[in-house]
Amino acid sequence: MKVLHLPKWYPHRYDELDGDFVERHVAAIAAHGGAVETAVLFATVARGPLPKLVEADEDFSGPWPTLRYYYRAAPTGLAVLDKPLKLLLYYWCLGRGYRRLRRHWGSARPDLVHVHVLLRTGLFAWALRAVRGIPFLVTEHWTLYLPQRAAHLTGLRR
Repeated sequence: MKVLHLPKWYPHRYDELDGDFVERHVAAIAAHGGAVETAVLFATVARGPLPKLVEADEDFSGPWPTLRYYYRAAPTGLAVLDKPLKLLLYYWCLGRGYRRLRRHWGSARPDLVHVHVLLRTGLFAWALRAVRGIPFLVTEHWTLYLPQRAAHLTGLRR
């Protein structure tokens, strides 16, 4: 079984502790050996200057493939354009990483997409389900989703 993890937070070049709980979760799944093959696809805004619009850190040598993509925080320098452009860059990075993982897996699709934190990552997983029929599950790490706080959720988050 191939499981693709799409975390909102994951250790990266700017913060080795960001999302370390997700990394431990992935390690626990990967520890099952041959029964489950897992990979992580992560995209985030760069916290420093990048020579190009997007930079990739694709690691296939570790215990599981980990693809990290960084994109510029201010691609144009105009806030009104940068916000939607960053969203497009985020999804472009995930699409690029997904294609790269498929090549690594010999064109095989993941059997399951595991989303860690909703919205952006969840929308990508939802698109994979809609277009490719790949099921997904969500592990939400935010206490807003607890039953006693559910009244504060917006319609989109529901």
